[in-house]
Amino acid sequence: MPILIFIGLMLALLAFIAWDRHRLTVSKITPGKQAPYSDPKFLGILGVSLMMAIMAAAQWFQPSLPPFSGKFSYIYSVMHSLMGTHGPAWLFSGLALLFATQAFALVQARSREQKG
Repeated sequence: MPILIFIGLMLALLAFIAWDRHRLTVSKITPGKQAPYSDPKFLGILGVSLMMAIMAAAQWFQPSLPPFSGKFSYIYSVMHSLMGTHGPAWLFSGLALLFATQAFALVQARSREQKG
């Protein structure tokens, strides 16, 4: 059931991205008066951060257990051996925090550029 919820949330995110892209192409936005939060880089990085947070929640509530398989099984194995059952969840939480911090640093830099 959590996988179905996760897939549903990802489909909702995809629908929102498609709607927002259409909205931005239809509206007439002048480059000099653009809001800092409408920067595509900011939205992309924030979207990746949101996906990492969802993966962290999924790993926290339904942790993967060894033996791991797949491309990144060695990362899961290392995180599981270092931090226990919730190691992969902590990894995804850290990545979500890293991407969110980078997104808001990008907004701060853009707002400084527009002011000065």
